[in-house]
Amino acid sequence: MPIRKTEAIVLASRPWSDSGAIVTFYTRDYGRVRGVAKGGKRSRTSFGSSMEMLSRIDLVYHEKEGRELETVSEGSLRDFFPELREDLHCLAAACYMLQLVDEMVRGREESGRVFGHLVTGLELLRAGTAPELVLRFFELNLVGLCGFHPHLQRCVGCSRVEHGAVGFSAQLGGILCGRCSGRDTAVLPLSAGSHRALAHLERVDPGRLGRLKLSRSVMEELRGVLTTYIIHILERRPRALDFLDSVTRT
Repeated sequence: MPIRKTEAIVLASRPWSDSGAIVTFYTRDYGRVRGVAKGGKRSRTSFGSSMEMLSRIDLVYHEKEGRELETVSEGSLRDFFPELREDLHCLAAACYMLQLVDEMVRGREESGRVFGHLVTGLELLRAGTAPELVLRFFELNLVGLCGFHPHLQRCVGCSRVEHGAVGFSAQLGGILCGRCSGRDTAVLPLSAGSHRALAHLERVDPGRLGRLKLSRSVMEELRGVLTTYIIHILERRPRALDFLDSVTRT
């Protein structure tokens, strides 16, 4: 059983036996990893606290070939993101990002980039960037890293470059011009402003994201487009969306 050492973020944790936990990690070097942490349910211990959701840790585990669950032997806490836990809106946004990574990322090909993107998203929330803006940035770039990058420059129907008001097709994976909008009966309206915002979000420097000012109508359009696209990719609605929506409404 090879010993793996890597940096990780705890995506989810659930009780297992009297004191253990089954923990899902996203690691910098090995992608998504699930393991059994004996004693991981004891939150008062340093090991137990490192196994709680949203913890950033130095992870050591024994890899078992052919088995779904690895054996976690060590978890040293690097960061607990206390600021996010104290703000309900930030916590809901963080939970949603963790679940998206858990459900969307399966392979290990882009583990380092996905890990870095997740850390960036959490740090943006901690820095006070508006959660709704962070989520749209996070969603758009995560689907790209997972191989579902939407076509935003050319119509997916006729390949014509489109700059004005267009529609977005989750089924076809990109924008449709007015002439091709009939190719998808579920096409979503996308204003020129929202189209420009999407194009900007996929190339913006994360450090400058907080300077981006978008109207409420544009934010609502972006939310509808990206949520619909993610539901289409996953073929289900992420559970964390319900928690996020309830917090947003209040």
